[in-house]
Amino acid sequence: MPGTDSAFRLTEPSLIELASARLKLRQAAWGPEGEPMSLDTIQCLACGLQADVTVDFSALGRGTVFPASTGRVLLNVLMLAADSLPEGGSIVLAGAADDLFVQIAGPGAGWPFELTLCIANQTAARAALTNARTWQMALTALFALAASIRFSVLLSPTARTDPAILRLGG
Repeated sequence: MPGTDSAFRLTEPSLIELASARLKLRQAAWGPEGEPMSLDTIQCLACGLQADVTVDFSALGRGTVFPASTGRVLLNVLMLAADSLPEGGSIVLAGAADDLFVQIAGPGAGWPFELTLCIANQTAARAALTNARTWQMALTALFALAASIRFSVLLSPTARTDPAILRLGG
């Protein structure tokens, strides 16, 4: 359009695609519970995570389908995991739709300190909703509690300094 300052236009499709992917991820994670989610759907939605975070889905079966509530909690776990990688890194998923393990790795990687308390205590999770730094952790724990999905924290078997492994189900 003549006379329009080009500095205010989004001309790079990758910026639009990234914003769209992030919006779709958040809608699926925070919106009403929908249909069961295939692994392909989860992979597509994970494109909305930060660019410096990779997700390894290779240890999951190609035909894996997550029940709607598990898929929703998994998307929240992926966002929490990405937030727990302040300098980027990787998220590794392993197991099955009803018994899933989530491991993070990267410089400065670490789950929020209060995560175990939020998983075990709904009151603590609700209190954490009031803090901008802990609300994703709180949402993740509350969605798991509401869906009666067992959510636990396991110590890493490889090293004492590695972040814990999260387990959904089992």
